[in-house]
Amino acid sequence: MKAEGFIDVQYVKTPLNEGPTKALAEGKIDITQNDTAGHLMELDVGAPVVVLGGIHTGCWELFANDSVRTLRDLKGKTVAAPERSSRQAFVAGLATYVGLNPSKDITWVNHEPGKSMQLFAEGKIDAFMGFAPEPQEMRTKKICRVLLDFGKDRPWSQYFCCMAAANREFTRKHPVATKRALRAMLKATDLCVSQPERAARLMVDRASRTSTSTSCSRSRRSGSGGGSTNPRTRCGSGPCVSARRASSSRVPPRSSRRELTGASSTSSSAS
Repeated sequence: MKAEGFIDVQYVKTPLNEGPTKALAEGKIDITQNDTAGHLMELDVGAPVVVLGGIHTGCWELFANDSVRTLRDLKGKTVAAPERSSRQAFVAGLATYVGLNPSKDITWVNHEPGKSMQLFAEGKIDAFMGFAPEPQEMRTKKICRVLLDFGKDRPWSQYFCCMAAANREFTRKHPVATKRALRAMLKATDLCVSQPERAARLMVDRASRTSTSTSCSRSRRSGSGGGSTNPRTRCGSGPCVSARRASSSRVPPRSSRRELTGASSTSSSAS
């Protein structure tokens, strides 16, 4: 974000059981990164959300005990997933894909991820949909039999897991800030792939300074493009930014590594 001219970064939590896209739709945050299911559930009810672009694949892994060897074996089983959560939506989609009725064929239990992992380890539930870093924790504890990995198994590995989205009114008022924030997210994704050790160190350093799991931002921009604006640039899933940009002379040049055609068209159509 700093490379894109954002200099005042604040981090704010959003409720885990609601997800950042709900807060985005309600205008509590302005831009976020969330999984596709979270975005789709809000878009399905007409939420004022604009999906800006895909960030990466992977993230989700479905763990199951020895009684579940295929997705069809989920029939009659107990799965941990909060109601109307992305976890439930993804598992329900997988079940539907193989001909099951997720509302009738699966028993859902509502627990926080930590509790769900504990219950799975104790053999009290049959399957658990894990989101990073939960799969990594389960492997460390040797509690792992992966039924499906969204990062490796087709066709799910061919689709984006997490996508950037913004509040529709924010994109209309601040298309340039929206584009720069999206570009920062994409650069961060590239950094994680090209320099994983550096990315890991940054995450460890950040964790030592704050226990915040979700981030949002406020931003004030002046002198860029004429006039001044005061958008609330608050994000929801992962680090997001609120920035104060000083002047157009301080704005760094466009990234030569990636052309954000999608972001540009989204911003211009929104404005």
